[in-house]
Amino acid sequence: MRLLFFALCGFSACLPGLGGPITAPLTVTDKISLHARWEVGEYLFQQKQFPAALIEVSKVAEALPSDIRPKSLMGTLQILTGDLEAGEATLLEAWRSHPNDVQLGLLLGEYYLSVKFHAKGFFFWEHVLSLDGENHSLRHALVRAYIESGRFDRAAPHIKLAIQFQGGRVAPDLDYAYGLYLANQGRWKESHEFLERGVSGGESRAEVLFQLGLARMRVGENLAAAEALSRSVAAGNAHPEAYLAWGEALFLVKKWEDAETVWLAGLRAHPGSFLLMQKLSENYLQTARPVRAEKVLEFAKRNSGDDLRIRLLHVRHYRMLGQNASAALELKRVLRQAQGDLLHEALWQSALLDCSRGHRKQAEATAGKLIAAGYKTAEAHLLRARLAALAGDPVSMAEHVRRAGRYNPSDSRLSWVMVETDVGADSPFILDRLQSAWSGFSTTSVLARSGGQ
Repeated sequence: MRLLFFALCGFSACLPGLGGPITAPLTVTDKISLHARWEVGEYLFQQKQFPAALIEVSKVAEALPSDIRPKSLMGTLQILTGDLEAGEATLLEAWRSHPNDVQLGLLLGEYYLSVKFHAKGFFFWEHVLSLDGENHSLRHALVRAYIESGRFDRAAPHIKLAIQFQGGRVAPDLDYAYGLYLANQGRWKESHEFLERGVSGGESRAEVLFQLGLARMRVGENLAAAEALSRSVAAGNAHPEAYLAWGEALFLVKKWEDAETVWLAGLRAHPGSFLLMQKLSENYLQTARPVRAEKVLEFAKRNSGDDLRIRLLHVRHYRMLGQNASAALELKRVLRQAQGDLLHEALWQSALLDCSRGHRKQAEATAGKLIAAGYKTAEAHLLRARLAALAGDPVSMAEHVRRAGRYNPSDSRLSWVMVETDVGADSPFILDRLQSAWSGFSTTSVLARSGGQ
């Protein structure tokens, strides 16, 4: 767990000393001793000698139970020494007796956000802002936390207030978050400026370049996207999704050999990545290289002990070769055991298989379930667009394409999807090309988590 930010900036900056004159019935010697312990505890804290600091501060807190300063520092030190439960209880006890204490609210909010209890963290920081609306640094931190957790709607009013305070401008420390916010709203062109400024800001360079690459792909600037994504990998992006999207951007500008090289490099760096295995297998099957696709399956068996995911790879393999009976048999085994997102992926393969076999009603029903679950939302809408086209329903087709684009019909890839759905062929390759149009966004990035509607 990362250190609480007050530990990094120095707790004494917000807790300048004991909370006032010591009024407890203590002797002069006791009072002097407590002050000395407090100063020693603060010094040890600043030196990051947390266990030793906790010993000193705990004794002060026990002697002065009504003073929230030593109790707050004691709770923070308990957390920093690994006793999260005790630290949380200590801070909450202090907060219940002083619910309008700004520093306690800041500490509790930071603690809960650092351990991913977002709802509690947001509650405390929102509460602090209700007490101190001029705390602009906290408002900016709250915006970034909302954006990072995908809560774009909750970030919106704070973004508006932050921009108003800056006279209509975006503060530099909000460039990256605001760029992601604009991208989530489908304002891809506008997002580029702020994401590019974020590259030179204090954010992770690799992550900012990754998000910039995805945003550029959204408006069809695939060559520029490939350049940004390659820089993201060079800057240390350690996620297989970066290689996946980089290769996809190259593929979209018809640099097919380069795309394959990138995906292979990604698989060498991440031999357990099923996303990259799926992409390579799909690529080899679509380009009539089944022997290489078989080698991907062999690679998966050697490098992964995840039997269910390996079976899903076989489902895709058989389906794309038109061996639907074998695909259905493997899929039945997976559906009996899969849970969570693995179950959702199995359902997605089931929808594609049903479509390939002409079971359109079953495919549409499964796609609807996936949309409701928020899994592969864009791809599921595109599949329903495909089904509508095959059924001769251009109105429904256009509606699902529009929903896939999050009400952004100017997206250059959507016109391609419209052409593909007009082809009318039931080839499994058409279905996978439909999915490929969006594969760069089937990642764990902030943009992907926002999903379609």
